[in-house]
Amino acid sequence: MISIILLILFAVLQIADGVTTITALKSGRSEGNPILLWAMNRVKIIPALVVFKLAYMGLVGGLVYYYPSVYLDVAIGVLCGIYCWVIYNNVK
Repeated sequence: MISIILLILFAVLQIADGVTTITALKSGRSEGNPILLWAMNRVKIIPALVVFKLAYMGLVGGLVYYYPSVYLDVAIGVLCGIYCWVIYNNVK
């Protein structure tokens, strides 16, 4: 059950990160992730974000589905904490 809650939180944080990233980029800030920046330079910002976020969520969801463990739950919890910081940084 905790895995489902963490995955839902992770998905919500990914959406919030995408929205705040777009807002930050429109206000003149730059993308800090070099791989995502490379993709944004090749295609537009929103398609690059959508593809990367969906792939990332799919990877994490697949790991939880195929390899459930308490260690993976802890790792997703840590990722959620990191994305809270990223979102805060985007808003700030």
